[in-house]
Amino acid sequence: MIAQEVEKYFPELVVTGKDGYKSLNYAQFTAVLLEAVKEQQAEIEKLKAQNEQDKQDADNRFKLVDQRLDKLEKIVEKK
Repeated sequence: MIAQEVEKYFPELVVTGKDGYKSLNYAQFTAVLLEAVKEQQAEIEKLKAQNEQDKQDADNRFKLVDQRLDKLEKIVEKK
């Protein structure tokens, strides 16, 4: 990674040497990456739960449509 690019988002991870060259403090970088993974995992879990709810909602709607179709078929058969 380029220290100047990282510095834009995480200035605390960049060290400027006496010679003016910038470098990354990789020891502290691990904590930032771990936190990012935790946040990403939380988002994944949230999306999975929403997806499961959407599937249940769709299944319920299809069941309702099937019930209504059954009622209509019975009405048509009587005529």
